[in-house]
Amino acid sequence: KLYPSECAICLAAWDPEDCIKVTPCGHAFHEECIGNWLQTARTCALCRQDLAVMTAVGPPSDLRRNRPPPVPAADVLGSPTGADADDEEAPEGRGGRSLPGSPAVEDV
Repeated sequence: KLYPSECAICLAAWDPEDCIKVTPCGHAFHEECIGNWLQTARTCALCRQDLAVMTAVGPPSDLRRNRPPPVPAADVLGSPTGADADDEEAPEGRGGRSLPGSPAVEDV
């Protein structure tokens, strides 16, 4: 699945230095935008699916900096945003393809 060229919350286009969060339902948002949203709601900002229920399904897939999000939505499982989960880069051998200038992509 390819994601839109902009955040569905703020409607700003992705920049290469942006950190993008992907919800378990497969929607992509700026990290700050979805973080603010999740402070008051537990649903996806786009499709309104309950993220608390969806995150109980399994561990997140590992999409990180310079790894574009062409992953089928059914393969993307998320976890709630965590304090330390975003600090480590994924090892190079964990799937995905690297594209120069791609924004960072992480699971919510």
